[in-house]
Amino acid sequence: MSNKKQVRDPFSINKKQDKEESKEKKVKETKALEETEERTEDFKAFLTSEVEGKRKKTTIEDTHTRLTFLLENELYDEFNEIAQREGRGFKTHVLNAAVRKIVEAYKE
Repeated sequence: MSNKKQVRDPFSINKKQDKEESKEKKVKETKALEETEERTEDFKAFLTSEVEGKRKKTTIEDTHTRLTFLLENELYDEFNEIAQREGRGFKTHVLNAAVRKIVEAYKE
């Protein structure tokens, strides 16, 4: 039998400690990455719900139809002057009321 003492590598303790620290660091990085991905998914879901919420609101385009037609120039100029004084939505309101009256008259 030999009475040789086993000489430990002085760096082996550091290597073991480094490995453990490296493992811990990887675990933390993985956790951070997972949290970031989760936050990203949450944010995407939030944006999607916001966009869908905006789409679900009823707009004038949902309840009205755009028309293109011709008016005499003088009639257009006078009507436009009145509409500018009255404000936004005036033309739509007045034309709807006028067409409604015409339709009712033809039904009678």
